[in-house]
Amino acid sequence: MVLSNIKKTLFKLRLLSDYKGFSLVEILLAVGIFALFGTIMLSAFVYGREGVRLAGDRSRATELANGGIEVVRNIANPSYSNLSSFSNGTNYYITSVNNRWQLTIIPQTIDNKYTRIVNFSDGPNGSRKVTVTVNWAQNFTRSGTLSANTYFANWRQPTSSPIKSGLFVYADGGTSTDRLEYRQLLTTGSWTPETVMPDVSTTSSNRVPRSLKLYSAQTGSAKMMLSRHYDGTRQYMYATAWNGTSWATPELLAQWTSSSALNSGNYGGEFLADGSFVAVYSDGSNVPKSRSFNGAVWGPQVGLGAIGSSNNYITAMMIRARPNSNDMMAVFLTSNYQVNTSFYTNSSWSAYTLHTNSSAGNGSLLVDFDWSNTNTNQGVVLYTNSSNDRALRAQTFTTNGGLGSWGPVMTSGNINSGQEIISLRQIARPNNSNELISCAKSYNSPGFIYCFELNPDTGFTTPINNIITNNTDYGGQITFDVAYKYDNSNDGVIAYSDNTRSGKLKIYNSSLNTWVSNAISLNNASSNIGKTRIVGRPNSDETMVMVSDSFRNLYSVVLDGTTNTLFTSPSGKAWTNHLSTGPTNDAVWFDFAWDN
Repeated sequence: MVLSNIKKTLFKLRLLSDYKGFSLVEILLAVGIFALFGTIMLSAFVYGREGVRLAGDRSRATELANGGIEVVRNIANPSYSNLSSFSNGTNYYITSVNNRWQLTIIPQTIDNKYTRIVNFSDGPNGSRKVTVTVNWAQNFTRSGTLSANTYFANWRQPTSSPIKSGLFVYADGGTSTDRLEYRQLLTTGSWTPETVMPDVSTTSSNRVPRSLKLYSAQTGSAKMMLSRHYDGTRQYMYATAWNGTSWATPELLAQWTSSSALNSGNYGGEFLADGSFVAVYSDGSNVPKSRSFNGAVWGPQVGLGAIGSSNNYITAMMIRARPNSNDMMAVFLTSNYQVNTSFYTNSSWSAYTLHTNSSAGNGSLLVDFDWSNTNTNQGVVLYTNSSNDRALRAQTFTTNGGLGSWGPVMTSGNINSGQEIISLRQIARPNNSNELISCAKSYNSPGFIYCFELNPDTGFTTPINNIITNNTDYGGQITFDVAYKYDNSNDGVIAYSDNTRSGKLKIYNSSLNTWVSNAISLNNASSNIGKTRIVGRPNSDETMVMVSDSFRNLYSVVLDGTTNTLFTSPSGKAWTNHLSTGPTNDAVWFDFAWDN
């Protein structure tokens, strides 16, 4: 057709040249241009049709691959055991017998063109990974391939919770070096070797870590460590991010000249549901600061506003993120005994709410906050309200889609006459009931530890056997810590010092509102236990227990909450001396966090 048109055009051009004076060269040039244009148009048409065909082939292959996944789902849904007859690594093909899908090892061809192959392999936590690959010939020299995959699990049967790994961080340089180390507790139950963390300063080695705190992302294995350092003149605040496999370079958040309150816990932070981390800290002033980390870079510093006069510096704080949200609550204790809170929502901080201006003290952990896990719109602040307070005070915060509101003050029963509260801790029950364990230590020698149950709506109750010990280590250091067993029983656990070389544990029976009278004894340390830390393992009845002694040695062991016994194997869960040396007995220089 194109040749015929060219001939006709040439004839017309000859006639035209007779009358218009076109030369033969001009005629040939016109013919050539027309031929080239015709060839381009023809090629575009041919290749366009080829592209449409190839796209159609790939669309059909995608349909077959996804359909293959649904066939395997159809086989597995009646009974997960139907997949047990299929071996990993074997090529299976889909066929239909008596209108029922089946897998066969005999190759099958679809539309006389496509070959669909089903392969199995092991997935996490006992699941099966299924990969469906579709192959076809695109033309004589070119072939196409496309894959789809998913995981199938025995969702109808109760399964054990996935094993979580954990991260342990601690100071190991005494009062002379900035050495920080870490270890991972692997899913196998063993510790990785002690490994030095990235140096906070490449120009100086005397920025000694005086305290640190470790935080875990709401989901996944990301962590953030906040640490406070002192070089003899200046204090420093650093943040070091862990991405699940390695540490980032430490980020300097603040520095200021001061030799006071070296062991103060006047900093904190939390991961939000979107994966970002918000750090809140003091730089020795009355204005708390915050910075956020999006997983790659740190944002600018933001001031939350002044609390009181310029000489009213912050001595302690507690930060808690609301579960499954991007909200958080900050509680501040100041040098003039004020307790203030600020709510973080929609990426901004609210004005302060003053709860008291007469806390029992300002140099210890005398404020705490936790969100309910059954009603995540509620959270409770815990504090004291006079210089010789013998009772715990609590107020419930309720979000309302905005800044929220505080309820009335709730008061616990009094501790013994002649005593006053010097430190306190609380934690919310994981599920099943809207309650918290709230505990306090008295300021006398030896110290007492008391525990109460707190319902955010109705207030405190006094459990049976609520005096945990009448002989804990004297002073403001944290000689007790509380946690819940997360999985089956939801029972509480307290780890504490009773002025001996053996740390102790007691179990709280939530359904009976009773603390057991018999303590579980840890192995003996080198000297009396002065500091404790306990962290419940998510979706498990295991809890990590850490203690340090008066020689600043650090030990750990895991409690099996199912039997209420201490693990003796594997090695990472058994009693372990980490052979480290912390800076002081008062400092909080070690922490542990599970993956979520």
